Amino acid sequence: MEASKVFIVRNHVLKLLETGELDEGQQIPPARELALELDISFVKVQQGIDALCRDGILEAHPRQGVFVLPGWQNRILQDNLSVFDSLHRLPWLPGLLKYLHAEIPDLRITKKFSRSVLEIKTTHHVLTRHDEYMDLSSILDECYPDHSDFFNKIFEPFRINGRLVGIPFSFSPRVIYCNPKVFKKAGCTVPVHGWTGEEMLKTLDLLRKVLPAEQVINWHSYPYLWMSFVFRAGGQLFNPGLPDPVCIDSKETISGLRFFQEIGKRVGDQSKFDGDVYVKHFLKGEAALFLADRLFTNQILSSDFKDWIAIPLPTLPGGKDVTAQATDLICVRNSCSSFSLIHQFVRLILSQEVQDYLAKEKAGIPVRRSSAFKGFDMDDPKEAVLLSEISKICNEFHLSTPFPGELVQTGIQRILRDGLDLDKGCKELASFARTALGIQNQLPENAPVDSVFAKSAQIENNRVIHQK
Repeated sequence: MEASKVFIVRNHVLKLLETGELDEGQQIPPARELALELDISFVKVQQGIDALCRDGILEAHPRQGVFVLPGWQNRILQDNLSVFDSLHRLPWLPGLLKYLHAEIPDLRITKKFSRSVLEIKTTHHVLTRHDEYMDLSSILDECYPDHSDFFNKIFEPFRINGRLVGIPFSFSPRVIYCNPKVFKKAGCTVPVHGWTGEEMLKTLDLLRKVLPAEQVINWHSYPYLWMSFVFRAGGQLFNPGLPDPVCIDSKETISGLRFFQEIGKRVGDQSKFDGDVYVKHFLKGEAALFLADRLFTNQILSSDFKDWIAIPLPTLPGGKDVTAQATDLICVRNSCSSFSLIHQFVRLILSQEVQDYLAKEKAGIPVRRSSAFKGFDMDDPKEAVLLSEISKICNEFHLSTPFPGELVQTGIQRILRDGLDLDKGCKELASFARTALGIQNQLPENAPVDSVFAKSAQIENNRVIHQK
């Protein structure tokens, strides 16, 4: 299939914006000039420009020309696909684009637009902003009525209030990638399966003596990093199955956060560096440790760095042998007007062909069982670690409504990033969460919570029961 002429015009102008060749308030080249440059008729060029005007990207001024509107990157375009990370950090993406261009030629991929009708997003974003996305349950059933070949457990966190707010197409446990040469240089033992949190902290102290902070381990306050240690310590933020569903101030949750905080004290917040700095250090063989999911294997294999191993996260006292689920998902914004586009996209990404491609590229673990294990080398110890961790994946995030997951995560990020008092901060966040649930009448009856809103909710529940 070939892209339409109008799409080619739109794509050309949008690329000028995304590369910075055109900026807000600037005039775009005249239609006749674009027609000559692109070898497309003036009529089709004008149609493409008119479409961008309707989308709020451009604005035509009679007798003056067509100009770029402010905030163009905030528009939601029907033919855009937004991806959660820079294209060069996803080496598997160009191959996926070949499939997309062949099957859906009028779909363009972008990182510059903050939102698009179609998006590839990750776990925490989708769980905390699920109301922005369409229910894809019927789409999945229509495209693939037989779900038996899928890892259905991976879909569970994204079924919220009867809605499937994102369709996983790959997933992964989180592990720690290691560079043995750096460990030898620091005179410390290379970590092995079953190493403890105490051993990890001692190792970081030794590594810090010979390495700058940005070459020890990637540490920043993003939830996908610290949540791994919360689960590892046996904690959660919320658990709807408990009489008090708020677990933010539980000893297990605080223990996991405190351990993560201790790591940060040794290496500092890596978010102060450019996002690619630590990745570059590791791929050059200069950094010691990297906490990531299997997508990072794809980046390593695309580099010249070969001497690496993978190990599970350290064990924590009283904790659990689990790892947080990382997920890449197909999401569709509520403003989407083309159901045929959604069907095409979902059918393609979950197809055997594309899932086999993701397996071959080690771009996470495909959600198709028949594809997933095609990407593992059973004789490779590095792969064996990731394979063994699949059964230990924990996905009990419970970050969606009625739980105030996004605000709580933001609060924990502030505590970790700014070095605030962890116990006091978690206590305040837990109190806020209980109050929020009480106001929404979402606390279980007889919940052991000292809140006027909880008591009010219990009175209301008793009143309704009595009336019945």
